[in-house]
Amino acid sequence: MKKTRKMHEFKHVFRLPKRDFSDVEDVELTVHQDLQERDEYGFEHINFWVTIPKYLYEKVVDTEEQYLVTRSEDSFAREKDSFNKPKFVRFKNIVKSSQFLDIVRELNKITKDAIQVQLVQDSEKIKVICVKFTKSESKQRDSWHHAKMGLKIDFSFQWFVAYKREIEYWGKKIIYEGLEQDTHGLQGQRKGYGFKQIWGGVVEKDFSVIKWTEEREAFFIYIEKQFIKLNRQLEEFLGNITEKKVKEIMQTYRKGFFLPAPEEKK
Repeated sequence: MKKTRKMHEFKHVFRLPKRDFSDVEDVELTVHQDLQERDEYGFEHINFWVTIPKYLYEKVVDTEEQYLVTRSEDSFAREKDSFNKPKFVRFKNIVKSSQFLDIVRELNKITKDAIQVQLVQDSEKIKVICVKFTKSESKQRDSWHHAKMGLKIDFSFQWFVAYKREIEYWGKKIIYEGLEQDTHGLQGQRKGYGFKQIWGGVVEKDFSVIKWTEEREAFFIYIEKQFIKLNRQLEEFLGNITEKKVKEIMQTYRKGFFLPAPEEKK
C-alpha cells in the first residue's frame, strides 16, 4: 500500500467570488503538497490539494451531477470499486491533482458555476406552460426490396408547467425550471442546475411557450386525460388484431352506421 507524507505548503491567490456573489475578488488560499512514496517503478509522485471555501462549496452542492453529495449510489458513477463495480463519488470539499494548473482550472469552473447558480436564484421567475403536439404521415417501405408497407401515422402530445428565468451571464441565457426534481439515471450535466432546470434552447426548439393561468393548466390537464382515454380506446380497438376480432369489430360498428354497408353481389 502506497503511503503519503506531507511535503510542504504555500499560499496562492485565486480569483473567487465574494461571499455575497456580487463580484469577484482575490483570495489567498493555502495549497498543500503531498509526496507519495516511491511506487513499484521507483517514481515519486507529488499531489497538490486545496480546501474549497465553505460558502463556495455549499453554493454548488447538488446542483450538477459532478457536485452530488446526497445520493447514495449512481449507476453512471465515474469510479469503480475493488470489485470493478460503479461507485458513487461524493463531491468533496477539496480539489486535488498532480498538476497545480488543474487545481486553478477546477476552482475557476466551480467559481463560474457558483456565480451562475446565484444568478438563477436571484432572477425573476415567470410561470409558463410548455406544450408540444406533433403529427406525421409517412409511407413505409421494406428496407431490402422497397416493397410498399402502407402509411404510418404518428402523433405526440406533451406538456408541462415550468418557471421561465432569464439571466445575463456571458450573454443572455434563458432557463426553464421544472416544478419537480428528479435525479434518477443522470448521465451528465445536460440536466442543468438543481436537476430540474432545462436550457431554454432545448425547450423553445420543440415546445410552444405560453403564459400560465390556473384555467389554462386545468384545460391541458383535461386534454391530457382525453389523450390517455383515446390511446386506451385505440389500443382496445386496434391492438392485437385477429381474424375473429376484426369480424366482431366490423359487425359492431356497422350496426352503429360507422362503417359502410357491404355492396350487394350482382
